[in-house]
Amino acid sequence: MPTSTKVSLEQLSDETLIHRVARGEPTALEILYERHAAMILGICLKIIGDQVEAESILQETFWQIWRGTTSYKAERGSFQAWLFKLARNLALDVYRQRSSKLDRK
Repeated sequence: MPTSTKVSLEQLSDETLIHRVARGEPTALEILYERHAAMILGICLKIIGDQVEAESILQETFWQIWRGTTSYKAERGSFQAWLFKLARNLALDVYRQRSSKLDRK
């Protein structure tokens, strides 16, 4: 993709970019990742306490967005809040699974 196209996409809002992701535009997902990956990783790391697992959850968060297994609804709030909640829920799921395995031992 030409650099000028990416620059113009970078100026779009998160909400516009997520709609482009839903239409299958990988560059839109790349821009969202660049904007939010550090914060998502921090959230996951705080919950999980393990860098490798936190990175895995970060990848899963954006993979679910790309696959369309989650659906953002603008009327329910900002994209950023929705994204953070998605990542938090995935991290909590991993945390609970890990705790459950430890309890069984």
